[in-house]
Amino acid sequence: MVDHGDPEKRPRGQKNSKLEDKREATTLALQETLKGLATSKLAREEKKRLEKEEQMKAYLEIQKKKIEIEEKQVKLAVMTKQMEIMMVDLNTVSPRKRAWFEKMQNEMLASDD
Repeated sequence: MVDHGDPEKRPRGQKNSKLEDKREATTLALQETLKGLATSKLAREEKKRLEKEEQMKAYLEIQKKKIEIEEKQVKLAVMTKQMEIMMVDLNTVSPRKRAWFEKMQNEMLASDD
């Protein structure tokens, strides 16, 4: 058995190397923890970015469909007005209105050709 009380018999540097090993292990553990935190933060940020990108795509798709619907509604409204103009009984309107309706009807008929 080695007597640690006597400095001559105790191996040199053993106590210091144990402390250094502990410090090094602690440092390595801390570094790994920090790497893990950094990695998880980057992963969260990437996930958040992808979610925002998906939300933006969905929003743009909804806006595109909304515009398509509005365009169809405008076309339908125009067609409805054109039908009303074409169905006016020219015999029942004033001469001034009759001239306007005839002009509009002629333009619509010309645009169909």
